[in-house]
Amino acid sequence: MRATAGRIARQGGGWTLALVAVAAVALVYRKDLPAAARAIASARPAWIFGLLALALLGLAAFGLLFRSGQTAAGARVRVWEGIELGNAAYALNLVVKSSGLAGVVVFTRRARARGEPHGPAVAGYLLATVLNHAAFAVVLVAALVTLVLAGRFTAIDAAASGVFAVYLAAHVVLTVAAVRSRSLVRAVYAAPARVLDWARHAILRRRGSREPGHERADELHAAIALIRKRPRRSVPVAGWALSVDLVHVLWVYAALQAVGGGAGIDAALVAYGVATLFGIVGIVPGGLGFVELGMTATLVTYGVPTPRAAAATVLYRVAELWLPLLAGALAARRLRSPARSSA
Repeated sequence: MRATAGRIARQGGGWTLALVAVAAVALVYRKDLPAAARAIASARPAWIFGLLALALLGLAAFGLLFRSGQTAAGARVRVWEGIELGNAAYALNLVVKSSGLAGVVVFTRRARARGEPHGPAVAGYLLATVLNHAAFAVVLVAALVTLVLAGRFTAIDAAASGVFAVYLAAHVVLTVAAVRSRSLVRAVYAAPARVLDWARHAILRRRGSREPGHERADELHAAIALIRKRPRRSVPVAGWALSVDLVHVLWVYAALQAVGGGAGIDAALVAYGVATLFGIVGIVPGGLGFVELGMTATLVTYGVPTPRAAAATVLYRVAELWLPLLAGALAARRLRSPARSSA
């Protein structure tokens, strides 16, 4: 009960911070909001439909990214089911600030319902997540190079890039260590149980009755070893990871064209890279406030009028945040149905 209350309190605190961040962005651009609303109302229909089509393509690409990760780890997931699982996981990652790891529960729940090993589900998810971060790192480097060449690289960009570099390095180091060490995988799996045991002893003055087993940790290590022995299985995962980021850049470009922003694909690339970077290093779920501020400010530096930059950012966030949340919620509901769980 206390753990549940604590989790709810943390999530509530995170969303409170998110609302504060959005309110701060609205306050900064308050003079431009009426003009931004007019720009959205008069947006070009052809580009709006194009953005919607690209948004649906992005949902499919993200789902297929995680499905290919599951396939690489030896799990069998049908195409449509993979799209549903991937989008349910993505939606969960949007509402929970967890470095992209919260969504793994969608895949472990599926494995448990089907009586399948957890190891391939976790390994496939981690593979897709790490390669997704690596693909964004490639896009981010391209965006930063573009900024430097244009003379627009700032100290804030450098600081945020440094934080992301540490974040990515930590993921890579842990992944490499897990590949090489069965004992490390066991330690990571056992850590939550040991923490709960310590808390139980500190609060209730009693210890747990038994040490956690290593079956699931060994399943994960075996699945990782399978990926390591067959590295070609990871190639489709990397391809889908890169396609996800390229679709995101096209979202920004389509949103700009819809509101008459006039900027080119280079501005879309940089705006996506900077905004996503700010969203990752931000402390609120979904990057609320941080993404909006980063993207709008970046587009303004490329000569886009502030109202149109804000309007383009709003349209982008519909495709990048609100539509995936809706799709993920619908997918999660379908996946929770008794018929689907037992299928």
